[in-house]
Amino acid sequence: MRPNESFSGQGHAIHVCKACSKLDAEEIAFRQHVKEIDQLLDWNGLIRRRNTKAFDRFLLHPDPRVRAYAEETRARDARIREELAQERRALELEEAHWEGPSEEVLALGPNSIEREIEHIVDRARKGEACVVTLGELIFFSAPCGDAWMLDPSEGLSAPLCRSGVAVLVEMEESAEDFRIAWSCDYRLDGDAFLAEERDTSRLERIQGYPVAELRLAIARLTSSLP
Repeated sequence: MRPNESFSGQGHAIHVCKACSKLDAEEIAFRQHVKEIDQLLDWNGLIRRRNTKAFDRFLLHPDPRVRAYAEETRARDARIREELAQERRALELEEAHWEGPSEEVLALGPNSIEREIEHIVDRARKGEACVVTLGELIFFSAPCGDAWMLDPSEGLSAPLCRSGVAVLVEMEESAEDFRIAWSCDYRLDGDAFLAEERDTSRLERIQGYPVAELRLAIARLTSSLP
């Protein structure tokens, strides 16, 4: 956040900083389009599935610099997805030697998310590590009494239980669809789980979660998604 003195008197009403006020209209427009492209990406730099159509429009943008940035972003997206695929293959080779918590794979059904939340919270309260894939979602518990729900395709997460205390998650579920009020973005960093609150941008780095099995479950799931 820039201090007030960083903004010029002429542009202060529309919140234009002094540095930006010296740029021409073309450069300002370009930077705005770059920002719009970046907002279509998840925490790992991947183009979110739901944003594909919006992103594709930038590949046809009349400004060649905007097109070039979009093409670079698409190439980076392809590179990251290939790296994830390689990681998945490597993890599958290690799976035979895995001694951690087993992974359960379930199909979505009526009220299945609500039932799985109850199940994974119960496992967390018992101090058990567990990873469950349900449709496009992943649920996991950890020995510390924590449990989370993840949407790997969007990099979204929601805590379900912290230190054995259940956390309420706002959601709507029907036989055809579901809506979840995701409270955090997440990513895996080494053996740590990183969660950033979407409202406050508060970042939490957590150790002791079944990260290795989470990587395998996420790699399997994302590789099967269109």
